[in-house]
Amino acid sequence: PEAVPEAVPEAVPEAENGVDESGEALPEILAEEELEEEVEDLDAETVDKLEHLALDVEDFTMRGVKKRAQVVRKNSLERSGGDKFVYVRMEEIAQSFKNSDVLKSVTWEVKTGDRIGLVGQNGSGKTTQLKIIAGQLEPTKGEVIKSSPRLKASFLRQEFVDELDTNAILRTEFEKSFVDESKALARYKEVETSLTDASQDMEKMESLLNEMEELRQNIEAMDAWNLTSRIDKILPLLGFDQEDLEAKVGSFSGGWKVRMEIW
Repeated sequence: PEAVPEAVPEAVPEAENGVDESGEALPEILAEEELEEEVEDLDAETVDKLEHLALDVEDFTMRGVKKRAQVVRKNSLERSGGDKFVYVRMEEIAQSFKNSDVLKSVTWEVKTGDRIGLVGQNGSGKTTQLKIIAGQLEPTKGEVIKSSPRLKASFLRQEFVDELDTNAILRTEFEKSFVDESKALARYKEVETSLTDASQDMEKMESLLNEMEELRQNIEAMDAWNLTSRIDKILPLLGFDQEDLEAKVGSFSGGWKVRMEIW
């Protein structure tokens, strides 16, 4: 009979990442329950060190970096009440009036911490540039670049004194700043009055009630119900006292009128 050769054991390749050469997962060394029992046996100090180690490891991953950046930005926004760093840039701005160039290839920017002064002769386009930044005037060419769509710009016009109603009281003048809120509140009162007069007309009453509900939602969204308290909070920021609210605008000096227009 022929001799039968002895079987030679095949070399088993080393597993890589818990997977053998065939792609099948290798059995875990410890069952999940056994691992949990071992963790439970650890003292509080060791568990705390392991948790900190896990956080340190996460910091080195891209996910950890993004997560940390989001937390930092969120905290900065909460502390500052908005964007911590802002800027506005005029890029190649040109402006023409009646075929006459007032501005040509104007490029400059202002950012958080800057104090910029526009110096030039009358008619050289200083006010025009401010109107373009504030969005009150569209440039003929170029664009205004802002750090955020939420960023708003405004400026104090030289002719502000002529626009103040000297016979109005200060509270009324402040209320004019809240244009949308004031209009909504005034319309709400009008609808209330009309609703009383239309008590016999059911169709008209339904229309008025629908409008009143829509107005109510808009007023709540704008926080217009609290307009009086909002104005009261503005006063000390501008240096006015509570008693000043009932004083006529004409009784204030030019410097105080400037503060009214700033708001």
